[in-house]
Amino acid sequence: MSSTGMSTPCRWLTMLERLWSNPRPFFKAEVQLKVTSSQELLDMMNDGKKIVALFTQPGCSPCSILKKRLIDLEGDVVHNGASLIEIRDPNLLDKFSVRSVPMVYVFDGPVIRGHLAGLHCDDALQILVDSVIFM
Repeated sequence: MSSTGMSTPCRWLTMLERLWSNPRPFFKAEVQLKVTSSQELLDMMNDGKKIVALFTQPGCSPCSILKKRLIDLEGDVVHNGASLIEIRDPNLLDKFSVRSVPMVYVFDGPVIRGHLAGLHCDDALQILVDSVIFM
């Protein structure tokens, strides 16, 4: 028994019940990436900025998962002078030959430093993001 008078399994059960009844505080779902237009992206590239761009489409479940993973890396990205953006513009999908979503591109100005297609683990994303931050 604990100091609250509940046994340890009961405390875990209570915590799980709270999680299932109200999952929002446990996830960063309310945090959003900046959705960028084609002109904004091209201006950022021409200015020589470092960019981590997530190409998505509305209603894409893997895109939502990858977006949450990138948001977790946002502190590292922004702290090192890069921008983390989301792109939904169909014209840009064609311009960068994006054939499937989610797709992450890493830009150093107008130069593409790397890209990942599909849903990947956190380590793969970290390596890709580090490739632009530490260049």
